[in-house]
Amino acid sequence: MLLSLSTRNGAAPASRGQSTSPSAPPPPSASASASSSSSSSAGSTPGAALTSSNGKPATPASTETRSRIALPATAVELGNIRLLLVKTESAQQAFATSTAQTAQAHSALRAGQQEQTPEFWNQLQQLYATNVAKSAAQLQTLRDVQSRLRAVIDVKRNRIRETQLAALHSADVGKRTKRRSSVINSIVGYLPTWRGSSSVLPPRVGCVAPDIAYRVPNGEQVAAYNAAVEEPDDRWILATVVNSDSQQYEVEDIVEDVNVDTSQTRHWLPAKCIVALPTWQPEPHRHEAFISKGTHVMALYPQTTCFYPAVVFSPPTETRRDYLLNFSDDEDVDGTTPEREVSVKFVLSARPPPV
Repeated sequence: MLLSLSTRNGAAPASRGQSTSPSAPPPPSASASASSSSSSSAGSTPGAALTSSNGKPATPASTETRSRIALPATAVELGNIRLLLVKTESAQQAFATSTAQTAQAHSALRAGQQEQTPEFWNQLQQLYATNVAKSAAQLQTLRDVQSRLRAVIDVKRNRIRETQLAALHSADVGKRTKRRSSVINSIVGYLPTWRGSSSVLPPRVGCVAPDIAYRVPNGEQVAAYNAAVEEPDDRWILATVVNSDSQQYEVEDIVEDVNVDTSQTRHWLPAKCIVALPTWQPEPHRHEAFISKGTHVMALYPQTTCFYPAVVFSPPTETRRDYLLNFSDDEDVDGTTPEREVSVKFVLSARPPPV
């Protein structure tokens, strides 16, 4: 008896954006998508230029206005995510039918009910190829869903961060005011994600430290301990390596001051005063590459260029790329210590001052 191995019940998943359920909402029109894309850009980029209905540039939106503009784009994106989930459910049902046929064929073969003919083996091979293709399609769709969800979450996080930064500009942060700098807005804290399959992570992925003999190349940012700074808590600064070819490092303070010449912003420091920053973001499940909750660290305080003592409130998660930290001497007027988001790039294990 030759089993029928056709995939008549294992229809391929619906094409991208096509509804497979009567209850699924229709995909947004191209004009709506274009409009929402423009709104999202305006909502997430501070000072983004807007265009009025008459084609003339409008004044930049405030934080509150940008938040309102971003909401329609978020709603459209959530609709797209729902369509993808409907598509995934249909693909899972087709995949289940196809794998059941494969299992049936093997059961008949083991029971001696199936003759091992070339036609049978060809059909079985085709069925396996179909299963692999459907599995890969499901994986790609789920990754698309994950990417879109992270984008929606980032929109919300950007609005929250803008509010926090506005509060920082107006709040009194005491001794940290003199290290506050507008140049920090141009510093990129985003890190690419390391997706290697090895169980051992390379150096500088998250908190994985490089070898003690490692030399930070020219042009990279580092945490540098400058003992010449008068205030002890301000001595770990963000700096750029200018020269790493000698036994010492020449670094330049990231703070730019037109009234100070280069000789006062550049420093020669021994290697023990230089700490390399992470260059890769670990995947969320690589817990060994994140500093655990409750650990003492030193991290770049928001809108400043100094590394201050802090305690990890929460490491990064599936939905949040940054650490949540409680900084020391950072109490609000009511005595509570807020959790501040800091990029993985700017969070380092706590260490005593170099001697």
